[in-house]
Amino acid sequence: MKSFFNLSQRGQIIRLRKLANDALQRYDTGAASLRFLSNTDNVVFRVDRITEKSRQIENPNVPRQYILRITPPEKYPPKMIRAEILWLSTLRAQANLVVPEPVLAADGTFVQEVSVAGVPQPRYCVLFRWIHGRFRNHDLLTPKELERVGSFIARLHRHAETFALPDKFERPRLDEVILLGENTILCPGVGDRFFSHKDLSVFDTGIRELCTQMEPIGKSSEVFGMIHGDCQPANFLFHGRNVHFIDFSDCGLGYYLYDCVPTLSYLRHRPDFQAQWCAFFNGYQKIRALPVDYKAQFETFTALRTIYLVNWVCGLPSSMHQPWMRSFLKESIMRLKHYLQHGWVPLQFS
Repeated sequence: MKSFFNLSQRGQIIRLRKLANDALQRYDTGAASLRFLSNTDNVVFRVDRITEKSRQIENPNVPRQYILRITPPEKYPPKMIRAEILWLSTLRAQANLVVPEPVLAADGTFVQEVSVAGVPQPRYCVLFRWIHGRFRNHDLLTPKELERVGSFIARLHRHAETFALPDKFERPRLDEVILLGENTILCPGVGDRFFSHKDLSVFDTGIRELCTQMEPIGKSSEVFGMIHGDCQPANFLFHGRNVHFIDFSDCGLGYYLYDCVPTLSYLRHRPDFQAQWCAFFNGYQKIRALPVDYKAQFETFTALRTIYLVNWVCGLPSSMHQPWMRSFLKESIMRLKHYLQHGWVPLQFS
């Protein structure tokens, strides 16, 4: 049998589909079909129940659709996935937010370890109920929609301020660990695969500057706590006048303002960015106050996010690299140089 890692992405997905079908046997979904959705850090399938037309499901508590997420062992261990699930449950119960809801397997647990021939190492599977809504391309988002997104994120952060971390609760840290942790850009065999010594010196200087900028911000509950970690437009859905968030697989302990960066980073190229920026933070501040110097902090966390994404790209297997990733790595050097030369760059709207 050909090695999994020598297969094309399509070949890998064919084998992972077999694993997904095995995983579904552990849930009370009945007959179901699978549709591949994405393969980044996790592999995601849409699951549709197959029912006879004459036997329509009338119970609204029995969903017709689910999401099956398959996590490789090198991403997060089961204890971290269980911590994510615990936090999601508190967001639904205490903050009344629409976020993913996992489904119990027949053995009464949420995380299933599944193995199949041809796929190296067991994978960790979680089945989530389907969340209804529509995606909006970031180029089409309106100020009103951005205001709702800002309010949702603020509600999430407001809950995080009072969320007491349970014993043995373990999630990644989205702070200095992004800069100085294991398998980050300055570690041997990571950044030097993609960057020259000269470019790595820019990262070295930038990382030291970011640590200096973040130190006075501190880590009190007013500025630091559990965050979504990837609030990009692909991870929120609009349903009527409401916003629903999905994909909490990168949630962790981080700065609340860092959580706002992915949303707005996608909009900086737009000529109406001023209106988008104002709408987002108007919505946020209707729910939760921001620091007086939040614009300066935002630029610092934008640079932090850039390095986080550089680490992510550098850590991917070469088979998963896409053309835009090479362009992003080159662009990241220019972004970091700009930050180092100008410090806080006031957001100039024209």
